[in-house]
Amino acid sequence: MIRQHFVEVLNAFLKERGFVKHQIESYNYFIARKIPKIINDIETIKPEVPEVGSIKIKLRDVGYLDPMVVESDGIERNVLPFECRLRNLTYSSPILIGCDVWINDVKNEEKEYVHFGDIPVMVKSNLCPLSKMNEQELVANFEDPNDPGGYFIINGTERILVLVEEISENKVIVERANVGAIREIARIHSEKDGYIQRHLLERKNDGMIYITFANVVRLPIVVLLKALGLEKDKDITLSISLDEDIQNTFYVNLAESEVVNQKEAWDYLAKHIKIMKSSEKREKLEKLLDKYLLPHIGQGKEFRIEKALFLCKAVEKLIKLHMGKIQEDDLDHYSNKRLRLAGDLLEILFRSILLGK
Repeated sequence: MIRQHFVEVLNAFLKERGFVKHQIESYNYFIARKIPKIINDIETIKPEVPEVGSIKIKLRDVGYLDPMVVESDGIERNVLPFECRLRNLTYSSPILIGCDVWINDVKNEEKEYVHFGDIPVMVKSNLCPLSKMNEQELVANFEDPNDPGGYFIINGTERILVLVEEISENKVIVERANVGAIREIARIHSEKDGYIQRHLLERKNDGMIYITFANVVRLPIVVLLKALGLEKDKDITLSISLDEDIQNTFYVNLAESEVVNQKEAWDYLAKHIKIMKSSEKREKLEKLLDKYLLPHIGQGKEFRIEKALFLCKAVEKLIKLHMGKIQEDDLDHYSNKRLRLAGDLLEILFRSILLGK
């Protein structure tokens, strides 16, 4: 009986949603929303062409052509999945970017549209002509009407993007550990515009707490808090917790700290990440603290104190786990996980190519 009900539910889900619709919707969202946003993030390009003068190119709207193939004689024509499978072609569409061009601060009145590149087309997505065909038209174009799509055709081979499980973003996940002197750890996956910066807080058996992120490895947490602007020990302890037991447990970090104020914290941090030239110190440390530390909170100087307070709450949760006041987080529970679908994975790749992050 249970098996019969399960089969009925499965068939109903297959009929209503299907097993690949989530991937197609994710891809459609990537095409419609995420690519234009990434292009807007680039905003302006300033190529250096001394013989012409000052050139500024502002990127505007994004458009897509139907899937195309370029023949050996240079002729471009539309193509469908069947031909790509048969001829070992890649099923892709050209991306067109609208540009406004200024030469020597004078705007060129002609609207330029540039072939920015090609993007693989997911079969049965909004970019795919098959998604607009009825059953008879699909059969006429040598396609199976029951094919749900949701895959790509790369060099004639059908390829899929498998969804990926990751720890939930912008959330403090604590768990017990028994690796060397480390007893408890806290993970923070800070996400900003598809870019994820991983942070790891570790508490050793002597009570010392360290943080690792970007190119910073096991930096005493007190140093980072003071570098962010929480200079007074009292401000740090009160920001972590009003519970005296938690404050006393954390106190060893203040007692063992080698820094007193923000300037000393910056000097310590510069030495820790091996910044040798004093002329580069401020610029590199500002980039580290503003861009790579907890980017989801903000990426400007004005967010430093807010980042420090967030870290204080992470430290509190770590100490509470040590004291047995809370249970460790279950990494297998889906409340602590996120699924990255096709559109999410393509966004990461697209951003890394264009923006280098």
